[in-house]
Amino acid sequence: MALLLIVALISEMVLQATWSPLYFRVGLPIFKLRLPLRRMEQSLVGRFSSRFGGRGFPPLLFHRLSETEIAFRESLIAFTIVRYTPVMRGLILCRPEDRATYVIGYVNWYVVGLFALVLCDLITTYGSISLVLIVGVAVVIGMIYAVQAYRFRRVAALLGWRKTAD
Repeated sequence: MALLLIVALISEMVLQATWSPLYFRVGLPIFKLRLPLRRMEQSLVGRFSSRFGGRGFPPLLFHRLSETEIAFRESLIAFTIVRYTPVMRGLILCRPEDRATYVIGYVNWYVVGLFALVLCDLITTYGSISLVLIVGVAVVIGMIYAVQAYRFRRVAALLGWRKTAD
């Protein structure tokens, strides 16, 4: 099972580095914001790239997949003050038929594999140490998710999203 996790992690790094369209379009969404329809100008990728160049966090990199899609992710290699392993990758999706633009975060495969590995260990050993481990992993991943969700909301804000009270 640990070998599968390593294979998933390496595969994921390759797919991210090569900007595989299928990898950025398909996945389990764990973050989604709906915005008013926004036209995807050619200059948008450049503007986003310059805006999210780091400032203590890993730079967000943007790549146009099509006229209606821009993929984004954190830099795989960056020397920054704050460093973490991302739990999701992003997609900006313009859907004229819905009259909406979406900012979507898909969970990275290694996160699912990590939870499966720890859960299998918990089931097979019935130990309290495994329970502590799964809670610890969940807390760390939750904290990373919170950081990334904040950064994804900043991407959405540049597209015109405004936080509203429910």
